[in-house]
Amino acid sequence: MRILAMLFLCSCFLVSCTEDLCGDKERFMKNFEQLVDETRDASSDYKEADWAKVEERFQKLTKDCYQAHKDEMTSREKRTFWKDAVKLMIVKGTENFDLQIKDKDIDIDLGSDEDLEYIKTELEEVFEGTGEEIKEIMEDFLDNEAPKLIDKAMEGLGKFADELKEALEEREEIK
Repeated sequence: MRILAMLFLCSCFLVSCTEDLCGDKERFMKNFEQLVDETRDASSDYKEADWAKVEERFQKLTKDCYQAHKDEMTSREKRTFWKDAVKLMIVKGTENFDLQIKDKDIDIDLGSDEDLEYIKTELEEVFEGTGEEIKEIMEDFLDNEAPKLIDKAMEGLGKFADELKEALEEREEIK
């Protein structure tokens, strides 16, 4: 019986050590957020071995996990993910990193590293889709919400005009 208990504990330990970083979408996003937070909080104390572990997790999360869950993610989740990835790259001190956004044009220079080219492509895709998403939100607002707001505003202006008229009539009666 002791042997079985010991085997069970060992297997639990091994499973926890080989945590699947991707999991479902929520687990993946939580794991990435944890990596960003841990790295930001402890980066000043990291040694070369620590940075190697961060890089390994970063690569797994930004490549394998992101690709696995990309289609499930909203545009906002994708933007947040890549914004945090860029922050982490800055904390890590990624060389040849230059990102500029000017008048809707995105200029990303990440050097010639293959991994960085992948990130550049993903960033461009996320930014490219943002304009279309904003356009759809505005069209929906103008089609559905704006008329209701205009009606409410006109109703309020009508009440204001009636109250103003009453006040003027009362003033005239007092004279």
